[in-house]
Formats: sequence, structure tokens, C-alpha cells
Amino acid sequence: MKTIVKNPSSNQFLFISRKDFHHLAGKSDAECISIYMPIYKSGEGVINVEQNQLQLKNNIKNVASQLVNEYEIKEALVQERLRPLELLLDNNSFWQDQIDGLAIFLNREGLLYYKLPISFEAHTFIDEHFYLKPIIPCFNGDGIFYLLILSRKKIVLYKATRHTYVSIFTKEITEADDPLNLADQQKNIQARSFQAGKNAALYHGQGLGKDQHNNKIGTFFHAVDDELMNWIGKDNFPLIIAAHGYHFSMYKSISRYPYLYTEDFISGNPDDEPPKKLYKEAWNILKDRFLEEQKSKVEQFEEQSNSKLVSTEIDEIIPGAVEGRIDTLFINASTEIYGLYDKENRNVIYDQEKSKLNTSLVNLAAVKSFIQGANVYLVYPEEMPIKHTRMNAIFRY
Repeated sequence: MKTIVKNPSSNQFLFISRKDFHHLAGKSDAECISIYMPIYKSGEGVINVEQNQLQLKNNIKNVASQLVNEYEIKEALVQERLRPLELLLDNNSFWQDQIDGLAIFLNREGLLYYKLPISFEAHTFIDEHFYLKPIIPCFNGDGIFYLLILSRKKIVLYKATRHTYVSIFTKEITEADDPLNLADQQKNIQARSFQAGKNAALYHGQGLGKDQHNNKIGTFFHAVDDELMNWIGKDNFPLIIAAHGYHFSMYKSISRYPYLYTEDFISGNPDDEPPKKLYKEAWNILKDRFLEEQKSKVEQFEEQSNSKLVSTEIDEIIPGAVEGRIDTLFINASTEIYGLYDKENRNVIYDQEKSKLNTSLVNLAAVKSFIQGANVYLVYPEEMPIKHTRMNAIFRY
């Protein structure tokens, strides 16, 4: 059994990529096991390891029972199959660096898990494909962004969503190597100018000293930008800066990251504020941008409500999803529909409950739409374009 561990330590980033999603969506097996768990914490935000271990233990028992009773697999084989899950139970380091939600995927190829910034409802699912609907919010209005803190004490890059933030790298700045301390540098410049006396040509007044300081900051910011490009240069997520205005202007002129957000920044001394406050300010700057597309799609649905380019009918939405005709899909987060889709006859068959002979039609629609480039939104019932319906779709044609 091959075990593939995603994000095993706090040094690796705790987000799922679109590439990961496509990889999971492409997996097919007789028993693909998906487990979703909320992560329990104490009032101080400390991970409750025992409660989370117990939660996973109960999920393992539930999966084992289904495999034995519904899939008629022998207990010894089930125990062997679920062994990678059992190994997680007593792995203390695995539990200590959890965030808000845990998604685990297991098939005969191995195990993958993702520690994610959204809290899931507890859920287990066995099917021929992985159940991926719950992680779709990671890719839309809960969008990913970066926060770069440029301060006298340290340089910190965070990766964040609407729900949480995680440090990617930190560079501590010592007193001896403090290129951002403009005030102290100016004092030094003045002192040296005074000591020079009439030999002002040596410094050309304060102007040359300031230029030297600017060059020092510029050199430092170039090094910061090199490091940042190594980490996120291939991404396309917006980057917010927290810094003094002078430093923001200078870094903006140096940065090669094409998605640096230049319209606004978090002004002031970042050392005076806790990271959580800076993170919230960054989200407030970007939230309208992240939610704008979803709002525009709701408006588009309403404008086209009398045309054949929109639908609330499952019998139309499922074929559209499989055939790649969906532009945008809204899913009622409380909805689940079980059954099968007969692709040859374009016919949807419904069942009352999940069995080993059927699948989640909602997951099918969500995954097929998403991997073919559609916008997919998992929303509350009252946020649906047609409120409290199960699925709403905008078709490409």
C-alpha cells in the first residue's frame, strides 16, 4: 500500500490546488473512500487532539461496517485496506498542525489527505469516485490570496482565504541588518554630515545619504522579491502588502509578481498589529473582488431566467454537466440527490438513498462542471438564484 501524504508539516502549504482536484477527480476504483471532518478546538483555538482522534476512529468504524455489510468484503481485507487510516490515529504531529477541516481520500492506490481552511460537516462516502463537492468552496468566493508583511522586525508571507491564514516563510531582521529603519538611518546620516563639517562634498548634504539608504532598501526588496517569486511566482492569486507607505511604494516599483494588488494596501507599522488583524484587513480589501463574479453570475441567471440558457431542472442540469455545457452551477449546500446517469440515453435515474449501486448526482454535476471549466458555487439555500431550489445552472449554449 502506497501512502501519499499531502502537507505533512507546517512548512508545506495547507491548500488544495486545481491540479490536485483534477488528479482526485480522475481516480476510479470499486471503493473510493472519502472522509470529511471538522477539526475540534478548545476555546483558546488549541487543537483538541483526543476529540479529533475519536472522530476519525468512529469514521473508520463506519467505513469498515459499510465495506463488510454492503460491499461484502471480508473483515481481514477491510482491516488491511483501512490500515493507512489507522496509522493516522496515533500520529501526534499529524493532529497538532490541523486547521479547520480535514479531507481524507483512500483507495487501493494509497492515501491522500488535505488540511484545509474550511470546516466540513462530518461525512463519509464510498463510491467508484471520490466525493469532492465539499472542497469546491476552496476555489471560488473563499478565494486564495497572499499577504506580505514588510516590517522592521521581520518579513512574513502568508497564504490565506476567507477563513484562515498560514505562514509560508518568515525572515527575521536583526538590529545590525535593518534596511527598513528609515528614521534611524536618517539620524545616522545627519550625524555623519555634522561630523564631516565643511567637507560636505563627501556626503553632498543629506541627499546622498538618503540615496544610499534607498539603495540599501532597494537591494533588500529585490532579495525579498526573489524569495517571493521562488515561492509564488507561478501562482495567480492577489498579493496584499502591509507596510509603511514609503516602503509600499518602493516595493511596488520593484516587485515582479504580476498579481500584486496596487490599488490599496495596509498602511502603518505592521509590528504594532497582530497578524490576525492584518489578515482581516487584507480580506476586507479583497472580499468584494472575490465575490464580484458570483454576484454577476446571479444577475446573469436572473436576466436570462426566461430563456433556455438557464435551468433549475435536474434532468437538464446533469446531462449539461457531463457534456461540458455548463457555464455556472449553483448548488444548494444542503442538497443531496442519489441515483445514476445513463449517458447513452441522456436519462437521469433517481434513488431514495445511497447504495453501492448508485452515486451522488450532485457530486457528479459539481465535479464534471468544475473540471470542464465551469464556475461552481456551493451556497446556502437562500443564496440560490431561485431560492431553496436544489441546483441552478447557466448553460454555455
